[in-house]
Amino acid sequence: MNSKIFFCLVILISQSISLNLNKVLKSKSPSFDGKYAFRSQSMFNDYLISNNVGLILRKVINKSKPDISISTNGQYYEISFITSLKTFRITFDLNNEFEADLGFDQIKRYRAELISPNTIQLKVIDSPVLDLVKFTFSDDKLVISYEHNNVISERIFKRA
Repeated sequence: MNSKIFFCLVILISQSISLNLNKVLKSKSPSFDGKYAFRSQSMFNDYLISNNVGLILRKVINKSKPDISISTNGQYYEISFITSLKTFRITFDLNNEFEADLGFDQIKRYRAELISPNTIQLKVIDSPVLDLVKFTFSDDKLVISYEHNNVISERIFKRA
């Protein structure tokens, strides 16, 4: 076979693979933007206890059923936790550090990273224990996983 023809075939095949891979990645990456309604939670009280959230605030937080609103613009994210008592809003750019209170009356310093096409991780900086929050998106729901000092909790939200 002529080397020029072989080279052209290799280029065509690699372009075809690249196009198909881009289609697959785009189809598996849900849009993060939207509103999400609270559905359920597990081990959330244990997570709050591990974070030293006081009894009264812990009871209020456990009874809350927040809605979440998310808007993005490139690397910029705005996430609002909306309850009947108060709205907590965090804003950040991916791969940057920021300070926020996620509604537990504790301001912490986080680093935001996209750890997969559908998961954003907020990791507490300078924490002596593993302390992170993961937002995992699918087409119809959002799962927020909270982890602190080996206590793992989940809150599940349905896309509204």
